[in-house]
Amino acid sequence: MNGDVCVVDDYCSVVIIDKDGQLRCKYPVSDKSTNNHGYCYGIACDKLGNVLISDMDNNRIHQLDKDGNFVQFVLTKLDGIFRPYGLSIDKKGQLWVCNDSGNEVRVYKYRS
Repeated sequence: MNGDVCVVDDYCSVVIIDKDGQLRCKYPVSDKSTNNHGYCYGIACDKLGNVLISDMDNNRIHQLDKDGNFVQFVLTKLDGIFRPYGLSIDKKGQLWVCNDSGNEVRVYKYRS
């Protein structure tokens, strides 16, 4: 949306770099102070610049705003997701989530 590049690094942090290659922010999905370790693979951005990250070990989807600040958990295990891996948002604004074994894809209503 704004030219930023968002990636998940090996330490399960989201790194957002601006169009000039400068680090904008980092969001740690794993929190050593609370012993909350995540393992993230999927990342998607919505039309407003929010960033969604699949947290496989904790069975949830994190939502960050365009500046990398935590907003909410969009989905959790209570919503029926298990070991979310890949993410995509289609033109209708639906969130597609596949699990780590690749044998299940679920589609959720998502409003950005």
